[in-house]
Amino acid sequence: MLAKYFHCTDRMLEYGPDLGMPHTRAMRSGLFELRLKSQEGIGRIFYCTLVNRKIVTLHQFVKKSGQDPA
Repeated sequence: MLAKYFHCTDRMLEYGPDLGMPHTRAMRSGLFELRLKSQEGIGRIFYCTLVNRKIVTLHQFVKKSGQDPA
């Protein structure tokens, strides 16, 4: 899962914070979800963007159920 995380963050540095589905999903204005899937499970990372396109990770977890926490 860590390798997929690094791959996606490298792509975000090159193309911007919104890679589109299935990699990222815009949740609300300025809030994004990075969606990772691997043998270890399904991971979610919530992040936002700040001035000068800086990406800030807010929260991450490995999903245990079928629905993200509200």
